[in-house]
Amino acid sequence: MKDGALLAFNAGYYACLRYWPRVRRLKKKVLLAETDILPYLCLRTGPHSVRIDGIKKELGVACIPASDTAEAVRLLNRTRILRFFARKHSLEVSLSSMNLLFHAPIVLFNMAASENTKGNYVFYREGVSPGIGKIIHAMDAERIAVGRKLGVELTDCVKATKRLYDKYHVRGRTIDQCLATNLAYARDVFPMPSIRDFAVFHQDLAYGLPPIVELGELLKVATPVTRMIVDIANLVCETDYAKEGLNLRKLGIAGMTRAKLLRYLKTGRK
Repeated sequence: MKDGALLAFNAGYYACLRYWPRVRRLKKKVLLAETDILPYLCLRTGPHSVRIDGIKKELGVACIPASDTAEAVRLLNRTRILRFFARKHSLEVSLSSMNLLFHAPIVLFNMAASENTKGNYVFYREGVSPGIGKIIHAMDAERIAVGRKLGVELTDCVKATKRLYDKYHVRGRTIDQCLATNLAYARDVFPMPSIRDFAVFHQDLAYGLPPIVELGELLKVATPVTRMIVDIANLVCETDYAKEGLNLRKLGIAGMTRAKLLRYLKTGRK
């Protein structure tokens, strides 16, 4: 790392908060950024091969401190993969990931298929019914409410999915309809040796959802549905994801007031 370097995490999962203390210790002008999600919808098919089923239209980006975001966006747009745009702060980026809403409820409420077939079903198309869609919408409402307390208006899951995949015939007014019509999802079958070992499920439970529950507690926003998903996963996988993975203490923001948290996101200083 040297002055002017850009360290950007795709699908950040609170990457700016996680790594900012280390970057500060470098005592160099390094841009630390994260994006909402991966540019590609892809699946590893072997040790040296990846299948790409879709490329998103645009991704949000933010740095800590937030004043670095404009320069990070400029550098990322030089890649010409897709369009990158600035978000207000890094927590807006982390909370904008649709992964946080989709993977865990689909796996848990298709548990028999997930476990008995080792994931042999078309994940987004066959795995999301109107009922599961209602659970996703409820989690979405909680995520948006947390975002409002942080001064941002997060895009709801239907609009976000249509924006990300605007080239892939996404249609519908509910998230189950959007996922069923998304051509990029037409053949996504994800091998699952077990639920616990399914990479994206573990990723979202260990690094994505528990901080939303704790942010809700910190900001006095109720998150009962998100908490329920975490509790069920803890039971099924015989673990405590908040302890095993990320929590506000590990992110360095436990006990902060809303004002202090927003100042930290903006300036990088507590």
